[in-house]
Amino acid sequence: MFRYLLLIGIFPIIILAQSDNVQFDYISVEDGLSYSFVTCFTHDSTGFIWIGTENGLNRYDGYNFTTYKHNPYDTIGISDNIITALCVDRFGFLWIGTGNGGLNRYDPKKNSFIRFKHNAGNPECLSSNNILSVCQDMCGDIWIGTDRGGLNILQNHGDSLNQDSCSFIKYSYEPGMENCIAGNSINCKSSKTLGLKIRFC
Repeated sequence: MFRYLLLIGIFPIIILAQSDNVQFDYISVEDGLSYSFVTCFTHDSTGFIWIGTENGLNRYDGYNFTTYKHNPYDTIGISDNIITALCVDRFGFLWIGTGNGGLNRYDPKKNSFIRFKHNAGNPECLSSNNILSVCQDMCGDIWIGTDRGGLNILQNHGDSLNQDSCSFIKYSYEPGMENCIAGNSINCKSSKTLGLKIRFC
């Protein structure tokens, strides 16, 4: 699975370079990957490759893996082991969508996570804990697609973002309502393809 994803990611480069010397390395659980089913991956400005799986988040430096898994007793750890989406923002933070643990933001300087989760009693919180996609727009704001929870937008203020007081802008499909989104399950793997013109910078 991971080998297949890598092939997709570098295929345009292969076409442009027209090189016969391209080589592929297969990375597996024997090398330290937390699980063989890879769901998403990205890279940051320091050169680390981040790999999401159905059993944990992995950071790869080209030689070794560091694995992040949910620990119910760790309040600054990742909130879920099922990783569904990854996005590095312009401030260098890594945003992680999870299958049932909401949205996480990883701070590489502090080596810690903050969590954004759905709370039925808070109308300004994330609309669903089941995240399908996470993208950054040209303003730096974070767009979060959920499974049956619609679209969420979080204004990204970098270090000044407060976990307890932040407010999500939410869009959902409502039958009979004009000018709403077409559905409540939002899945987008690239900000370049996020063509919803809901809000302008």
